Amino acid sequence: MKKLIPLLAFLITLSIIPLLNEREILPPVSIGDLNNPNSRAEYDYLVMRDPVRDEIPSGIRKRETSLSRRLETYESFHLAKGVQVFSLNWAERGPDNIGGRSRVFAADIENTGVLIAGGVAGGIWKSTDDGASWRLKLRPEQSHSTSCIAQDTRDGKTNIWYVGTGEFRGSTTNNTRWGSFYHGDGIYKSTNNGETWEILPSTSSGTPHIPDAFDFIWNVAVNPANTLQDEVFAATWRGIYRSVNGGETWSVAKASDPGTVNTPTVTTDVIVTPSGVIYAHTRESGVLKLWRSEDGVNWSSIAPANFPSASGRVVMAYAPSDENIIYVFVQGPDNTPVVAGHQLWKYTHAAGGGTWENRAQNLPSDLSTQTGYDMTIHIKPDNPNFILIGGTNLYRSTDGFTSTANTDVIGGYPYYPEGNHHPDIQGGMFKPTNTNIYYSATDGGLHRADNISMPGSMVWTSLNNGYNVTQVYSVAISPDSGDNMIVAGAQDNGSLATDSSGLWYLIYGGDGTVLELPPLADNRMYTQYQNGPFHRQTRQQTEVTTLTPSGSTRALFVNPIALDPSNSDILYYGAGKTSSPVIYSGIWRNSNITQGTTTSGWTAISVSDVGNVSGWTRRVSAIGVSKENTPHTVYIGSTDGIIKRIDNAHSAAPGAFLVTPPDLNGGTAQGGFVRCIAVDPKNSMRALAAFGNYNFKSLWLTTDGGLSWTDVEGNISGEDGPSVRWATFVYSGSELHVFIGTSIGLLMTTQLQGSATQWVHAAYNEIGNVPIAYLDYRESDRTLAVGTHGRGVFTVTYPLLPSDVRSENGTVSDFTLSQNYPNPFNGTTRIRFTIPPRQGSERVKTTLKVFDITGKEVALLINDERSAGDYSVNFSTDDIKGRGSLNSGVYLYQLTAGNMKLSKKMILLK
Repeated sequence: MKKLIPLLAFLITLSIIPLLNEREILPPVSIGDLNNPNSRAEYDYLVMRDPVRDEIPSGIRKRETSLSRRLETYESFHLAKGVQVFSLNWAERGPDNIGGRSRVFAADIENTGVLIAGGVAGGIWKSTDDGASWRLKLRPEQSHSTSCIAQDTRDGKTNIWYVGTGEFRGSTTNNTRWGSFYHGDGIYKSTNNGETWEILPSTSSGTPHIPDAFDFIWNVAVNPANTLQDEVFAATWRGIYRSVNGGETWSVAKASDPGTVNTPTVTTDVIVTPSGVIYAHTRESGVLKLWRSEDGVNWSSIAPANFPSASGRVVMAYAPSDENIIYVFVQGPDNTPVVAGHQLWKYTHAAGGGTWENRAQNLPSDLSTQTGYDMTIHIKPDNPNFILIGGTNLYRSTDGFTSTANTDVIGGYPYYPEGNHHPDIQGGMFKPTNTNIYYSATDGGLHRADNISMPGSMVWTSLNNGYNVTQVYSVAISPDSGDNMIVAGAQDNGSLATDSSGLWYLIYGGDGTVLELPPLADNRMYTQYQNGPFHRQTRQQTEVTTLTPSGSTRALFVNPIALDPSNSDILYYGAGKTSSPVIYSGIWRNSNITQGTTTSGWTAISVSDVGNVSGWTRRVSAIGVSKENTPHTVYIGSTDGIIKRIDNAHSAAPGAFLVTPPDLNGGTAQGGFVRCIAVDPKNSMRALAAFGNYNFKSLWLTTDGGLSWTDVEGNISGEDGPSVRWATFVYSGSELHVFIGTSIGLLMTTQLQGSATQWVHAAYNEIGNVPIAYLDYRESDRTLAVGTHGRGVFTVTYPLLPSDVRSENGTVSDFTLSQNYPNPFNGTTRIRFTIPPRQGSERVKTTLKVFDITGKEVALLINDERSAGDYSVNFSTDDIKGRGSLNSGVYLYQLTAGNMKLSKKMILLK
């Protein structure tokens, strides 16, 4: 959005919150700020770019998801090795009542209570009760990118839907290279009314190293008048494509300037009227083109002579009550008249041609689409002069913008909790059976207006009811066992919190970035929004204090902060310092953060300065703090690969050591972006540095405080490897597990073994390949919180591992699973096991399962409660009810008793 919340407005709104029955989010900020509206995209680009080539690798999303499918899950990997496996019971924590950036929204014309929506990184969702509840309809391994939607509205075909994937930044006027890395994977098609979806093979190239037209799709449209063919059009970043067989094959209907993945030059759009007339916009040799076709093959140029030859994004809509009327909404034109950088043209078709009228002079003076990022136009089905245009605000004109007198703001700013909806309009629709009802998709999810014609302030109903597509930048939990509070920083949805009620509410506006939640006794929360503004408040939100250090500068869009785990009064903040002694970029320390202000308690640690540089961006991008062994040891990383270790960072005289891994171009324009430095909580000299870049060695382990480093990227290395965003060491008793958040989901390993390290999926069936932005682990009750960039927050509470379980008569070694006999076997084999004594006569839930080598369950032999004792059970291939006979091969059998698990291999020979 265009500006931050004025402090007064924020405080007034904050004072209202306790009076509301349902707390909703306050005014956020979107893709940047007034000085640099592209700052979020620039940040993401720096994190992910190939630093040597200075580009996002072509086809990387397809390649990394292909690698993701090749990785094993935790269960299958360890079952195959015949070792103990523990269960991770993941909980999806929401936000259930706050949405995220959504471009896809449509209603079934056969049953308008059926809605289909999509988050840009959160997948395809379906509601059968007009938005009262939602279900995710994609499988974990599928791409969760969505950008546009169309239903086949012909009789007998309404069960068919198409959803495009891949999202450009939206700004093409500046030819920015950071506009195009939200890659898609073609077009989804559903033939059962949105219950299941599959990518059309014709739109997935099979050549992931080569940019493909269907990597980024602006719009899809079905021809409702063609009863002989299944005619579909797709507006892609390479032009307009046409299929006459429901997407089985495609041809170029109208080419457009291609640009490149890192220097996009065009947007496109396509619409089809009820009578089958197609309108499209493309660009040829840099000149904007508008086209009309009655058969999808032969096209007529219809742009008027004074139409802008160069522009940014263009979106179009036809009037359902008079399809000869077309409106064209243009951003970034090069001629006049123009208002707020936009034009609105009306085209009226007639026999032998058409007429054009530019109504730009009547557009709202405060109109902003953030250079095309949020830009929509819709026409009321029963009134061609009732027009809605969306940017940061939603505007309504009841006279077709023939004047300014009949235009109102009906959504967006000013954004107060009651009755309004989120700014940044990305999509919308009128209800097919009631044209007074309008649905809106925004950066804050989904809303409905039950009377879009009502005078005065519009009343909106939130449909974010279990629609969990929030893009999280960070997540934090306190160190106190059992504390139900979670805080999260969310893209364009502020800093959010939830407690035992399960509902989420806003605690500060803007793009919530890195937050901290100290111990309960502190009764504090620390919030931050884009580019570093930093605040403290009580958990009850009764006191809000600005903390951004006076004189600080050069904070990142997502700026690192870190509480000292040994002393929650100490907090470290990444930034430079403007006054003497000047620090270009380093860290500040506040030793009394619970009471500090912008001028109280802060010390800029001079020895932390990573230095000035010209020609590229250098900022502190990561802060990691030790807990045990030697507390107050701080590691910092920079956007160009520098790593420093600060010893005694809490003291008046800390020491600094440059510990940048060798041979990584650290400190140069080809250095990697240090996204995270995880410090082993039991050993301050052991740390894991995670670099976010593609085509870069991304994971480095030190066990001597940075004097030497070992590459532990292992089986996710190479040009197909993901972007690594976060890492954390997790101890459950004496057992160590290392988790990493990546662009293909949550991965883990139990052994860091250099290049032989094996990373496996840790939550494949729950989170899938959605990017993971942040992790926070609480050792006191073994809780891990995961912040995803598209599916909100997940948590898991670790079980006590078998090595930590003790019985009355001995250790876990009393828990045994014997090798089956005979082995190999043909037909029947016997399996013996022992459950050890427990306190009293407690019985434990016991299961014995058989899996094939892929990890698929093929038999359940035991599923009951059992007390301590020796047991045996026969497994017969005749017991495979409804599954057919088993083939010869290796199988795995797994015994679970309470929180203890063992597994072994057996061989079936026929």
